[in-house]
This record gives sequence, structure tokens and C-alpha cells, in this order.
Amino acid sequence: QPLPKGGGLKGKPTPSPSPREGGLKESNMSHITIRKLNSLLLLSVVSQDLLTFVMLERPYVENLLRPCLMAIAIAALLVLSACTARPVHEADKLNALSYHYHYRNLDSTRLYAQRAMALSGDYPAGKAEALNNLAFVSMAKMDYARALSQLDSVDITTANHVEQLIADIGRMRLCQRKSQNKDFYEYRERALRHLHRIEEDPSQLNAHQLRRLNYARSELAIVTSTYYYYVGLGEPSVAAMAYFDQQGALHGDTAQLLAYYYNIGAGGLITASSPDETARQEFDYLMNCYTMAVRTGQLFWPTRCRL
Repeated sequence: QPLPKGGGLKGKPTPSPSPREGGLKESNMSHITIRKLNSLLLLSVVSQDLLTFVMLERPYVENLLRPCLMAIAIAALLVLSACTARPVHEADKLNALSYHYHYRNLDSTRLYAQRAMALSGDYPAGKAEALNNLAFVSMAKMDYARALSQLDSVDITTANHVEQLIADIGRMRLCQRKSQNKDFYEYRERALRHLHRIEEDPSQLNAHQLRRLNYARSELAIVTSTYYYYVGLGEPSVAAMAYFDQQGALHGDTAQLLAYYYNIGAGGLITASSPDETARQEFDYLMNCYTMAVRTGQLFWPTRCRL
């Protein structure tokens, strides 16, 4: 019987492809497979020939490639060193600016130190120097707890003996202000050990680190002399200041030279032939401090001299 209209497709079997259509598909697949096999065979032959050539002509290949490889390696090193040196140079420059403003503007000192720290991600010595500059600001503002925390962070941040030396001298100054006599001597011994290790091979220091070392030497003299003066040890106070002055530690550092002039002129370190002569020499040092400070814009010292 005839099926209902429209319902014959539901149960109608799917027609099988004709032999001709099936033959074309199989033939196309065979050609594709043969081409792939030929390509693989050719690649294998070329690879074997190349490997054989390299093994047989190894010295020639090495001589041919060696200059190219050396050029690539040198170029890579130059690019890497340039990328590394720029943040180091910028961090040193910012830290130098931070130090420049020590006795000029504490806000600028803090700002430049913070910028240097931000650039010192892979430069521990730069970060440690920034921490020492920030500790100077905290100490000037009498925030001794924060200053101590910043100085303690230096030892965790870097193994650089110069910055660790400066941090120990900073802790010596804190101990002097807080009358922590035992801790003062402990930090002084640590500072002297750092100084001894640095002086064993100073040729390892670059120009920036040498300037930091000169600062550390002069600061060690001033802090030690100040401490001895306040505990009533006059002769050690004079000797501490005179020793580092003779070593030329103050050369080229105006900030430390002003500190030196002030500490000499403040009294107790000069023994002249008469009290009047002593007073005259001390006054000369204070006047030198005052006039140089005004000329260089370091207005902290004129205020101190007037006191």
C-alpha cells in the first residue's frame, strides 16, 4: 500500500553511495597519504644528511658558527647590562640627592630616598642606602623608634659592608642620645669590624661607594667624639676627631665639613695657651661653619651656631 504523504521520509532507508563516488574518496585519501609519506621520507633523508655533514665536518661547522654565537652572546650581555645598570645608576643618583638635602630640606631627603628605594628592587645596596637616608630624617625629627627600625632593616636588606657600617654608626648616635652606654660600645665594635673588612680591599669599591665610605669615616669620628665629650672623656674625644681628620675623611663633603667645624667650635676640643686664645679659635670655627652653611644653603647649621 502507498505510504501517507509526507511520512515516507521517516522510515525510508539512506541510499548508499555509488561505487564511483566511493572510489573517488578512497583515491583522494590514498594520494594524500602518499604525499605525507614522501614528505616525511624526504625530511628524514635531509636530516640524516645534515647530521652526517655536521659530524664529518664538525671543526668547520664550529669555526663557522663560533663568531656568530660569540656576537649573539656579547649582544645579549650588553643588553642585559644596560637594562641592569640603568636602575642602579638612577638609584645611586637619587640617593646622592637625598644625602645632598640632609641639612637643607628633610622633606626632600625623604622624597628622594623613597624614590631610590622604589627603583632598588634588584639592588640591595641602593635600598639599604635609602633606608639610611630615611633613618637620618627620622632621627632629625626625634622619631627614634622608627629610625632604629629603618637602621635594623639595613642588615636584613644587604650584605654591603659600607651601608652596614653607616647603619651601625647611626645606631651609635641613637645610643648617645638615649644614654645607652653599653649598646653604644657594642655598635662601635661592629662598625670598626665593618671598616676593617672594607679596608682590606678598598679596590672593590666604585666611586659612589668610596664617597659613602668617606662619609662613614667622618661620621664615625664625629659621633665617637661627641659621645666621649658628653661622658666627660676629653682626651679620647679630641683623639677621635683628630684621627679621622688626618685621614682626609672630610675632603669633598661640605655637609660633614660643617659638622666638623661646628663640633670643634662648640667647645671642649681645643686647648690653647690661654682661655682667650681657646675662645678665639673656637669662634673662628663657628664663623667658618656659619658662613659656609649660609653660602651653601644648609640652614640647619647657622641656627646651631647662633645657639
